[in-house]
Amino acid sequence: MSTIVTYTDEGYGLLERHSRWEPDGGTGVYRRGLFMWRNFGGRWTPCDLLIFLDGQNLFSTIQPEAARAWNGEKHFSTWERPLLVVGVPASKRRYPEYIGWSNEPGHFSPSGERHADFLTQWVVPYIKEQFPRARLKGLIGASAGGVAALYTGWLYPKMFPAIACLSAGRHYFAELLDMFDGLPAPRLYLSCGNRGMDREFLEANKQFAAALRKRRPKELRCRWHQGEHIEEVWSRRIPDLLKFTLGKPS
Repeated sequence: MSTIVTYTDEGYGLLERHSRWEPDGGTGVYRRGLFMWRNFGGRWTPCDLLIFLDGQNLFSTIQPEAARAWNGEKHFSTWERPLLVVGVPASKRRYPEYIGWSNEPGHFSPSGERHADFLTQWVVPYIKEQFPRARLKGLIGASAGGVAALYTGWLYPKMFPAIACLSAGRHYFAELLDMFDGLPAPRLYLSCGNRGMDREFLEANKQFAAALRKRRPKELRCRWHQGEHIEEVWSRRIPDLLKFTLGKPS
């Protein structure tokens, strides 16, 4: 049975940490807790569901003195409809699990495919067990997490209505396009800044967007913006991500 710890919300919704939720035999990847934030009370409330990778950095409530945080709950709390946001923390094997599918020398690991299976076959069913009327709307990741989100979507193209990839790049986009036909989700969101590491990724993002357009997604939103490769900048994308994945509240 899972252990649930509730954190003080301070007016920004209800945040829980779920640990010991995995089956005794494991899920194929390292064990980790899940962070579940919501702006409603009952577990049977119909709600929209978003999943964020690197969830250990998503909520400032659990690390108030940490610099690397999205301050997600402060953004999510402005949403007017019932919303459930799940942060899936990275494990100590973040890179093998996120990009272990890559053929670049030194990158390949079976953990890459196992992590996609972990998200779709274990995390999503557990969330639905806790909140049976949650409607899955999207998978979101930044940097290597954005690459992992795209790869998961391509392996399970009917799972996620929308996928958002922030500040990713290098050769991974070209590899994904070579590995898979079609699209990882009907609706796709790409963003990248123009400073630091993001500056190196910007052109690759634009080329990736052009290739995706040729495959005719239902919607492709690109945001080329000011900023570096850090959580503080990614946090500014949350209002736009909510409107893109969930639609503007009435």
